[in-house]
Amino acid sequence: NCRDAENMALATATHASLVASSRMYDRGIKRARFVVIRDIAIPGVLIEGGFVSSPSDNIRLATTAYRQQMANCIADAVNNYRNAVGAPVSSRSTRTSTSTRAVRLAAVGAMD
Repeated sequence: NCRDAENMALATATHASLVASSRMYDRGIKRARFVVIRDIAIPGVLIEGGFVSSPSDNIRLATTAYRQQMANCIADAVNNYRNAVGAPVSSRSTRTSTSTRAVRLAAVGAMD
């Protein structure tokens, strides 16, 4: 789509954040034209937080702490992306902003 460059920048920020703080196998960044993000008007990525078919991933995914860690990583990645492209971020700690809380809740809710 017309956001390919932005999608890759967001994917790179997200990948870096997740790899830095998780103990999961690094599967890298993949590109595909998934219908759920093909025609979106804003930058977007799909995130694999683990596989329920994997016994070790399934154990991690079942814990609230792991899901919260994933959500924090995603929120940090969004803020890093916004800083890189020059979008304004709230002063001091962005972890308390409404948009960051929404990202966290969406990420955690998607895994429940």
